[in-house]
Amino acid sequence: MATIPRFTLVQISSSGDGHPAVIPWSPAAYEQPGLSTAHKILGVTMTPSAYQEPVMVMRRGLLRDVTEQNGESWSVGDILWAASDGSITKTRPAAPLPFVLVGTVFEATSAIAIDVDVRALPSLGELSGVSVDAPEDGDVFVFNVGTHCWEPKTIGPTHTERVFVLPAPPGGTTTFPFFVASGACTITKARAIQIGSGSCTVNGVKNGTTDVIGSELTPAVTWQSSAVLTVALTAGDAITVRLTSVAGDVSYIAVQFDVEEGLL
Repeated sequence: MATIPRFTLVQISSSGDGHPAVIPWSPAAYEQPGLSTAHKILGVTMTPSAYQEPVMVMRRGLLRDVTEQNGESWSVGDILWAASDGSITKTRPAAPLPFVLVGTVFEATSAIAIDVDVRALPSLGELSGVSVDAPEDGDVFVFNVGTHCWEPKTIGPTHTERVFVLPAPPGGTTTFPFFVASGACTITKARAIQIGSGSCTVNGVKNGTTDVIGSELTPAVTWQSSAVLTVALTAGDAITVRLTSVAGDVSYIAVQFDVEEGLL
């Protein structure tokens, strides 16, 4: 029968005859939204023990003459955690594995002493007032005053309209700074309108090289719209407005870009 080493995290189990017993704890790879198996942990073994046999377990206290694990060297003040295989490490685990605090290295001279304080830190689904029954990828948590709890909610992209207005544009071809993307977004539509009897063509330019609209707009006294666009921008991309062949009486030009931005 296998032996459970000293200073091993153990959980409650059954010996097969209905009596309680302990076995080494091994976390599940993903445990949301239910209660973490970490709550079954009793503590760390104070002595070696046969599998599913009675053993002395410590949950809070000072345990001396501990052997370092995972090939690590522990120093005074190191915080010890449960690793993904149930062993003990000074490396903080990464989500979604449950966070189990084992204790703090109290002494590390001739022998290792651990200030044992075994605690399973709660997951989001274990907090009061939080419902995580069926979260979806990209959900955020919002407070529902009807149910008095925090619930997952899918938030779609936001839509904004960027407007550029230029009075009395000069003749010929000119470009003007419009906006710089602060994050990932997509230009989905372009529109232009003018006041005056003159004429011109309008386009947007990404980073000084790429036209935003395949076919330039020819604004009139009513809004002229492009086809649907899918011009992807990343943070720092600069958009300018380019006016071409401005002629005659053009008192004002207004250009509008519809921009779709993800919330997260």
